[in-house]
Amino acid sequence: MAATMRVRASSFASLFDCPLRWYGQHILGVKKPASMGMHLGTSIHEGTAVFDTPRVSGGEGSVDEAVEAFVHRLHHPKDEFNADDDEDGMTPREAETVGVKLVSRYCVEVAPALHFTEVEPEAGALVIATDAGDIELTGTLDRTRVVALEG
Repeated sequence: MAATMRVRASSFASLFDCPLRWYGQHILGVKKPASMGMHLGTSIHEGTAVFDTPRVSGGEGSVDEAVEAFVHRLHHPKDEFNADDDEDGMTPREAETVGVKLVSRYCVEVAPALHFTEVEPEAGALVIATDAGDIELTGTLDRTRVVALEG
């Protein structure tokens, strides 16, 4: 019997885009450093999560703490990225300027209208049985919220 293969559900888009690239990245472990733009997005995501997390339990999010978390992640990445990537045409200094504005704007203008029930919850694993073995999809959700529907 083949072993169960664990795969992050978020990787499936790239599987259908280019199966060989997906295989290289997720099965063989060959990684291409992220671009500055991708790293900027990851850093913004972390900052906004710092703002939203206390709000889930009725607390107040802090714009300053969200911006601080963004800046920290931008300058202390968890994963390798290419700061000199010409693809995005953005320097780290420019990325910081853009990110501070976006995180601040999210906290002040967007987040107050959203009511989340969870931030970064683990999704339950989904196991897909195949003739070659089981595939277990794992991952986290970005945010969960309850939306009232009219009608």
